[in-house]
Amino acid sequence: MAGLFDDVAPVTLSMVGDAAALSQIRALRPPEFSNPRPVAPVPLMTLELLDGIGGPSRPFTLLYELARQAILHTADRAARQWLRADALAYGRPVPSFDNPLAPLGTMEARLRAPAPSDSTNTIAFLLDNGVQAVPAASEFWQLREDLGRLVSLPPARIEATLGAVLGLLTHRLDAWYTGFAVERLEALRSDGASSVGGAPPMKPGLVVGAFGWLDAFPAGGTPPIAGYVHAPSTQHAMTAAVLLSADKAHREQGHGNAFAVDLSSARVRGALDLLEGLRASQPLGALLGYGIERRLTDAAPALIAQVRAVAPLVANKREPSGQPAESVAADNVVDGLALLRLAGYDGTNSPDASRLTALDITGRSVIAPVLADAAERIDALADLLLAEAVHHTLAGTPMRAGAAGDLLAGGPVAVPDEIEVARIGQRGIATTHKVLALFESDVAGSSRWTTTPRASAEPALEAWLAQQLPDPSLIAIAATFTLADGTAAPVTTTLANVLANVAAQRGLGAIDLVLMKTPVLERRISALLESLRPATSAGTPVLQPEAKREGQTGDWSLAEVIELAATLRRLLGGARGLVPADLDALGQTASLQLDRVELEKRLAALNGQVVAARDALVAAGNEAARLLALEAAELFGLDAIPSAGALAAAVASVRREFDRRIAEAGDTSRPLAERMRSLAGPELVVVPQLVVTGAVLDTAFRAVIGATPPEIRAFLARAAGVREPVARLDAVLGQAEALAGTASLVHVLGVAQHPMAPGERWTALPGPTAPSRTSYVVMRPAALDLARMTHVAGLFIDAWAEVVPQAELDTAIVFDAPAPSQAAPNAMLLLVPEASRESWTESDVLAHVLEALALAKLRAVDPDLITRAGALLPALLLRDGDGTDSLADLWTTPVAP
Repeated sequence: MAGLFDDVAPVTLSMVGDAAALSQIRALRPPEFSNPRPVAPVPLMTLELLDGIGGPSRPFTLLYELARQAILHTADRAARQWLRADALAYGRPVPSFDNPLAPLGTMEARLRAPAPSDSTNTIAFLLDNGVQAVPAASEFWQLREDLGRLVSLPPARIEATLGAVLGLLTHRLDAWYTGFAVERLEALRSDGASSVGGAPPMKPGLVVGAFGWLDAFPAGGTPPIAGYVHAPSTQHAMTAAVLLSADKAHREQGHGNAFAVDLSSARVRGALDLLEGLRASQPLGALLGYGIERRLTDAAPALIAQVRAVAPLVANKREPSGQPAESVAADNVVDGLALLRLAGYDGTNSPDASRLTALDITGRSVIAPVLADAAERIDALADLLLAEAVHHTLAGTPMRAGAAGDLLAGGPVAVPDEIEVARIGQRGIATTHKVLALFESDVAGSSRWTTTPRASAEPALEAWLAQQLPDPSLIAIAATFTLADGTAAPVTTTLANVLANVAAQRGLGAIDLVLMKTPVLERRISALLESLRPATSAGTPVLQPEAKREGQTGDWSLAEVIELAATLRRLLGGARGLVPADLDALGQTASLQLDRVELEKRLAALNGQVVAARDALVAAGNEAARLLALEAAELFGLDAIPSAGALAAAVASVRREFDRRIAEAGDTSRPLAERMRSLAGPELVVVPQLVVTGAVLDTAFRAVIGATPPEIRAFLARAAGVREPVARLDAVLGQAEALAGTASLVHVLGVAQHPMAPGERWTALPGPTAPSRTSYVVMRPAALDLARMTHVAGLFIDAWAEVVPQAELDTAIVFDAPAPSQAAPNAMLLLVPEASRESWTESDVLAHVLEALALAKLRAVDPDLITRAGALLPALLLRDGDGTDSLADLWTTPVAP
């Protein structure tokens, strides 16, 4: 090496300098930043490019000089483009930029030239003040931003990185050429679709192709290729690669397919079923036996006893319990594992039913496919456990891998709770759906229904249920009385007429009709018909639930109304009262407050009604009074009417129940809703009143998110197939459609979503889905004015989270390829088309490959063989101004303060 670099000038400048030197790089500006333009401008290369910093403080560091060169270069590029665009726009000749004698032939002249858009200012001044008239101006300001981020790093880190980059540029021609390719590649990735010469447009991104050639024929034969495996994740791909490699090596050595792994979905499901049974402490032989006997039950039930005799199960033997076989330890089932062994199955050979000589020929032919299926399940279990062991070994969890291996070997270990290799995981966009019903909290119920204790305790729910049901004047009540002479006397009226003729304690509210059990309801209506009994009749009237009034087309029979009530009862059974937290995802929790005072008043009133009902029962002095008091008790959810001769016992039982409920309701440590249910029965749905501040709900549900009522209805219908609470609501909506014209409620379906971006669509609609959205689907009366409402009540029906599959997912592919023993490592060649040729031809590809081979030869040249020129290749000389100075001169020539 002696003498090689004798004529090369050493670098005497500091590489980076200290933090103060770095801070001055932030202030670099293009020349001529003063305005107006000077009459006698100072020569450009003697201008200081620091804003407000004098010459003596200029840092003499290599990084500063490189940054200064970059500022000059990008500013000049902006000036060239600006001047060229201005000339073309006005039909003038494009100025000469490369002739030093031309008016705009130097960098200094271009930067000090009047700006095309503002002749009172120079191009340099406008660039320095943020005017971005041409694309290169954006490049200039991006460079300024990048330099700011660079100099914020520690000086030591910058110096190490700068040294590595300069070392790369001094003798690596391939890196220099690759830089041009990378620049072109970045342009292709970001320029959008483009078309050249009529070729199909190219979309942003990469076009992956392949090209190969053969230098010489190999001496031996072509090794077999095992193909490829498409896996859902990189971890799964690693597992597949190891299993594929083991299977290939095993086959090439002539050891068969013992390591062949088939993890198809059907086999994995069967293996997981066996693992579930093993987890429940069932022996493998019994689990296989259950499957064998289930198939024989369909094919030949008489054969079950024969195979049990051939291979009886002796493990976990005990007396039969009468429970399903899978839920208890095996006691009377064939040992499937022993039966397979008798048929010659050992994990390699398939079972041979002809070896079961205890069975006749017909039995052997019947059981042959059954044994093959059992052997397939064992093989699937072995494949799954083997894959699980490899999966955990590669993941760095040897304990889990060992457990799977021990289970595969038949060791007494606990079955893993989850098989990781079979779990892909949910990859998509998470979204949450909430389904609610809103209604006004201060609307009184229909005057045709009786105001019963539960109706007064839940007035909002009573009014809502009254709207869901036909008006009592349209509900036909028909019964048959038996007269003294034995003839039948039919009576037909309406529920409204019946309720108008009875006392309140014998009446019926809409909430009672919905919550009462059908036998109690029918018995109560029969009792109400006593007011219509003919004078000469005797005995209990016989209801006619299917009958309607003649000539009344709008009537509903009692049977139809009971069915509608059952639909509403099922909905209420899975719902609860709405609370402010149910609407927290709207971001307006502070605008919704629970009216606790109003709820306490309702509790106190209900407690007083229960106490009064108990006192009336205690004070009843005769049988008629006691029966009337027991009928009143039914309105609190009690089945109080006794059978014949049990009146005294019923009175005592109901009195004890009233005392218990009053005591529980008096426990102030319990929530208010629980105390109300203690008084009126557990089936009561407590709907608290919510105080609304402002039009927060109206704002949320008026947002235009592209959802129409038919689309909302279709969404609920789809969700009803998998969500039971939504299925109940869907049934109520269908009921409302059937009640059209006879009920006072017109349903409106609305949606809201949070958070909401401008122009965003409902997350349940087809198309792009925004992440982390909460969707509200609300059923409400059409008359409900959310904008003017100060109080609201409602039902929380259902909520669930779902993952919408992403349109694109990252997966992994494992390829099998011949392993080169003495060959060079494989490499991927990335070819970038020229700017004017964005479609590939065979000659283009060949030319690029030949160029890559030539570059590879250049890369193979050692810097010691390039002599003295290697120190600066590929010409790391940065031209500055008119070309009289260079970076090399700055390195060796001290600059005077």
